Amino acid sequence: METIRIGEKDYLLKLGVGACRRVEKELGKSVFEALGTTPDGKMGMPLMGDLVTLVWGALLINDPNLQYDQAEKLVDEYFDNPENDMESLLKKLVASINFIKAQP
Repeated sequence: METIRIGEKDYLLKLGVGACRRVEKELGKSVFEALGTTPDGKMGMPLMGDLVTLVWGALLINDPNLQYDQAEKLVDEYFDNPENDMESLLKKLVASINFIKAQP
C-alpha cells in the first residue's frame, strides 16, 4: 500500500488483485497498459482517462463506493498542489500494486 496526500487528507492507495480486475474491466486492458507501459516494456504517458481509472481503483480501499467523478476531482486536487505532477502520481500508483515487490 502507498499513502497519498490530497488537499488536507491522507488516503491509502492499493491496487490489489480485486482493484486491478475492476480497473481492467472498466478499461478493457491490463493495468500495465493503463500505466503507459508499451509492449517492449518501456514507460510512456498514460491517457488521462486511464490515469483517473487507476486512481479510482487504488482509492477503493478507502471507500468501496467511490464514484469515478469523485476520483476525477481528487486527481485534480492532487495536481493543484505545485509539488505534485504526473511522475509523482505514477510512482505512487506503481508502488500501490501489491503483487509487485521491490528488488533488493
